[in-house]
Amino acid sequence: MDIPSGIAAVTQAISIAKALRDVERQYDTATYKSQIVDLISSLTDARLALSDAKELLSEQKKEIDRLQASFVMKSELVK
Repeated sequence: MDIPSGIAAVTQAISIAKALRDVERQYDTATYKSQIVDLISSLTDARLALSDAKELLSEQKKEIDRLQASFVMKSELVK
């Protein structure tokens, strides 16, 4: 899952949370529980997306560090 998917999941979770806040007594228990399940699912998707994004950023940082070290070494060889 990527960052835009994570943002979409968080947006959906926020919408569900707002709907739950506005729940009226008319809602039956099944509808309420269904919305809770949707909220948990959206938050889980967001958590997974953010975890994937964190891992990707870590890998990219390592690659940048490796490339910078390579450039330093090459510039020393040219001298």
